[in-house]
This record gives sequence, C-alpha cells and structure tokens, in this order.
Amino acid sequence: MKVTSAANRDKADEQRALTKRLLNSKLRTIGIDIAGLENQKKENALQQIALQQLKEREATYQEQLLAHMEEADTVEVEARLKENQEVQQTLREQMQWDKNNAPTISEPPDLELCGASSAQCFGGEDPGSKGRTKMQQEQIRQWCAQQVSEKKQKECLEVEERVAYARHVLDQDEMLGEMERQEAEERALMAKSVQQYNREQAEKSKLEKMIQKQDDKADGEALIEQAKQSSFLGEDISVAQSSLSPHRYRPDHFKGFNSGLVENIYRENDSVLSERQEAQLEEREYEEEWANHEASVMEKLEEAERDQRDQIREGHLQQAIFLELQKKELLEKQRQSERDRFGEISVEAGGLFAKFGTSLS
Repeated sequence: MKVTSAANRDKADEQRALTKRLLNSKLRTIGIDIAGLENQKKENALQQIALQQLKEREATYQEQLLAHMEEADTVEVEARLKENQEVQQTLREQMQWDKNNAPTISEPPDLELCGASSAQCFGGEDPGSKGRTKMQQEQIRQWCAQQVSEKKQKECLEVEERVAYARHVLDQDEMLGEMERQEAEERALMAKSVQQYNREQAEKSKLEKMIQKQDDKADGEALIEQAKQSSFLGEDISVAQSSLSPHRYRPDHFKGFNSGLVENIYRENDSVLSERQEAQLEEREYEEEWANHEASVMEKLEEAERDQRDQIREGHLQQAIFLELQKKELLEKQRQSERDRFGEISVEAGGLFAKFGTSLS
C-alpha cells in the first residue's frame, strides 16, 4: 500500500507538471516539436518500464505479504489447536478423577455385609449431592466445549476476514493498475491527437506562409513595375516644371536639379573641402610651431633654473667655508685670551719654569 501510494503521488506530480507546462503560453510552440516528441516518446517508454517494474514489485510484495499472513495464521491456528488439545486433555484427566471422595459420603451400603444400622441417615446429610455434583460437572464440561467451539468459530471468522481483506487489497491493486493502464492509454491517445493537431497546424501555417510569400512577391513586382512606369517616381525633372511659367517649379513635384547645376554644386563642394583641408593644414603647422616654441622656452627656463640652483649651492658652500674659518679664528682668539690672562708655566711654552735648573752664567 505504501509503494502504491508513493507511485500515485509521483504520477499526480507528473500530471500537474505536464498541465502547468501545457497551460504556460511562453513554453508552447506552434508546429511540430521533433525534439519534444522524441523526449516525450523516451519519457513514455521510461514511464512504461518504471510502471511495469512498479507493478512487478507490488505483485511480489503482495505475494510475500499474503504468504506471510498465511504463515502467521497457520502458526497461530496450530498454537491455538495445541492449546485446545491441552485443555481438552486436562479436562479428560480431570474427568477421570474421583470427585466424590468426601469422608462422610461413600458407596451405597451392601445390606448382605452390613447390619441394619448402616441404613440409618444422619441429620444434615444430602443424599442428592452426588447426582447434583455429576450434573454440575456435566454442565461445566458442556460450557467448556461450548467455549472451545465458540473460540474456534471466532478464529475461523478472523482468518476468513483476513483472507477477505487480502483479497480486497489485491482487487483494489488490480483495479488501480487497470485505471492506471487506462489513464496511460488516454494520455497516449491525447498525445497522438495533439501531435496530429500540431502537424495539421504546421502544414496549414506553412501553406499560409507560402501563399503570403507569393502574394508579397507579386505585390512587389507590381510595385516595381509601377515605379518604373510612373513619372512621379522616376528621375524626370520636367515633371516639376510649372505649367504657368517655364522658369517656375512646383515644390511638391521637385525631382532635383539639372546635370549642369549638379556639377557646379559638386565643384563648389570640392572647393569648400579643399579650403577646409588647407585651413586644417595651416592650423596643424601653427600648432607644431607653437609646440616647438613652448618646448624651447621650457628648455631655457629649466637651464636658467639649473644655473640658479648651482649658484645658490656655491654660495652656500662659500658661506659654510667662511663660517668655519670664523669659528677657528674665534677659538684661537679665546685660547690666546686665556693664555694672556693666566700665563704659561710649562717649559715647552717658555713660561716660569723654562730656565729652572740651568746655569745663569
């Protein structure tokens, strides 16, 4: 059942997709779609193969399910029969037991062996208890037999219901398969009818296009012939001449100038073009001269700037040398000032101890 429901859902999804594709005007085309038909044939073949495989799997599944159900029913019936046989055996064994073993109740006395006192009856004794006990035992046996038979009937009814349900499932699957087969046949017929309709429409459209093409060709030839024969559509400039005066022309019938005037216009156009070219040439020469002049001026400015930078660098160098000399002179003056202030006592400098230890003679 699960496999069948899944297949039905897949088929319903495919049908909805097909309907959506057919109802979408952007995807429909007029004429025969050979590739679409081939794909449709392949899809139908694959669908038939998949449907056949699905039916085979469903049949195998149903056979296995029925065999499993029969096996389970057989095992259950055998177990119940065995249980009933055990119950019956227990009942038969219980029937063999002595149920009248009460110490106050015994077999009827034998008058030849017993005395007259054995026939006495005590108060509270129940002489009909044995018969009543047998009747109750028989009633219990009847009830047990009735319950066993009712249980068997119930089990038989359950088995019959299961078999009937399995047959109903098989019949339903067969009916669904028949419905699917009929639906596939209807789809195939619909596809053939659509194919035939498309072919007819394509042939009709092709015929209409061919007729329209022939009509257009004939109209074109007639229009060309009319243009050839029409004075209004030709190059005859005399049509534009007014009937009132030979030197007047109708603007709505103007066909152009005469050949001499056209040649004069061409010559004037050529002269204008030559003058424009000469002006452009002069302008290019002027631009080149101005560019050369600017280049020379820039070169001179760069040279002057380089000379100015060199002069500035030389001036800075001379200033640095002059400052260094001034610094040295200042240091020398400071040392001389120190010497003049305190004097020298060293021998090398000729100070106080220069003649120490020497003879004065």
